[in-house]
Amino acid sequence: MIYLRNLINPILKYSCAPARFGKGIIVPLVKYHTEDVCSIDNYRGTTVSSVFSKTFECCLLSKCEHYLYSNKLQFGFKKQRNCGPPIHIFQQVVNYFRNSQVYISAVDASKAVDRVHHKPLFDKVGMRTLPDCVIGVFKNCIVNCVP
Repeated sequence: MIYLRNLINPILKYSCAPARFGKGIIVPLVKYHTEDVCSIDNYRGTTVSSVFSKTFECCLLSKCEHYLYSNKLQFGFKKQRNCGPPIHIFQQVVNYFRNSQVYISAVDASKAVDRVHHKPLFDKVGMRTLPDCVIGVFKNCIVNCVP
């Protein structure tokens, strides 16, 4: 535990993570094994990071979890929540309007993470009253993030 403290405290004190924290190996994963595995559209990338950076993230998350909240209408990517209720509501609406002409609009945000403008993101994070040292580490990690 002392080694972890000796690693994390200087990172927070100087708002600067080691350069190796931003490095990772991008591994392609097949989305659907029943589809064409030769198609590039059937793959998604995932980054394998170092054990130290993942440990740091877990420690930071446990200390700052109460600052990180989301809208109550968000179902995906939340602890103990899934997309079951909104899918059920959608199915009920479709069943209700089965004999009517209904228009549905959907937004595919699957690539949105790649297009995030960091300045507004950090402005929003700053409004959550996260400690400045944590925001500094976030900024440092994103600026130095390389595949």
